[in-house]
Amino acid sequence: MEALLEKERELRLNKDDAGMQVLMLEIVSMCQNDSELITYLKILSRRKAQLRVPLKKTIQSVFLCKRMSIDGDLNLIVTGSEKTPNELTKFLNFYCRSFDLKTFDQVGNSVGNNQEKSFESGNVGEKTIQGSVGTNNSSSTNQNTNSNNSLEGSGYISSLKTHHLLKDLNISNTELKDTKHFQNLCAKEDEKRDNEKALNRIEGFINFSMQLLSEIVEGKFHLEEERVLITIILKDIFEKLKRPVDAMEIIFDVPVETFSSIKENTKIEYQLEILRLCVINFDWTKCELASKKIRKSYFKQNNHKIAETNFYKLMVGVC
Repeated sequence: MEALLEKERELRLNKDDAGMQVLMLEIVSMCQNDSELITYLKILSRRKAQLRVPLKKTIQSVFLCKRMSIDGDLNLIVTGSEKTPNELTKFLNFYCRSFDLKTFDQVGNSVGNNQEKSFESGNVGEKTIQGSVGTNNSSSTNQNTNSNNSLEGSGYISSLKTHHLLKDLNISNTELKDTKHFQNLCAKEDEKRDNEKALNRIEGFINFSMQLLSEIVEGKFHLEEERVLITIILKDIFEKLKRPVDAMEIIFDVPVETFSSIKENTKIEYQLEILRLCVINFDWTKCELASKKIRKSYFKQNNHKIAETNFYKLMVGVC
């Protein structure tokens, strides 16, 4: 690891974004647990003159792949079945539409060119998702048996799996039109998981995400998009677990109106979601504060009638 960190310094000084992206993925792939992963992400984020694009993509990659790892657990708790074909697509669609980012746009190819081994993930690599997932330049689908066995049944897709997943995963900012690719990713574990174990894994993801927010993401303007992404996904999980107060709290204190890197329509949607959660929790003080932060002139200026209607419906609930 020390050798990799020394190489990271060289790439950082040379401002080599592509090389840094591959190296960061290699570093996180060597982490054995959440604590170690947070530690190294923190080290990378605090480096002087750190390259922002590779850092953003690494954080996005790790977070989204860990979210995928609990998809079956979450659906087991909510519906009694681990299979939900549209769940992952829904929140990734929201993410891509909201931020207009080329998430992972060069990661898949760069990792593929620098990593000879990959693991078999169902039909990953078998089919390209038209309009959203780029062409996979590698045909290698050999299974990394040792890595798979050590993780099987743990409910945790480690950073090593994250590293390999990116070889086949190249998400762009367009609509996701096919869920097959993600269904296969979410069907990794064969054994049945009971509710207690599933809840433990979900809580582990929540704790990791909260730590990621507090120690790495919050307070950094170049990670505003990641802060919105993480809080929206956590909010969704809390609602599914019937924890509406936690859902409200996780997004209420995010000052999205001050975020310069977020599009205004995304800010409005985020603020309306805050207001909705305040209403369903009957927290009228927070309702008043949330409603005052919404720029009402936006609705007419952008002819956004749906958002305007939703706003006034919520305000009726407040009154």
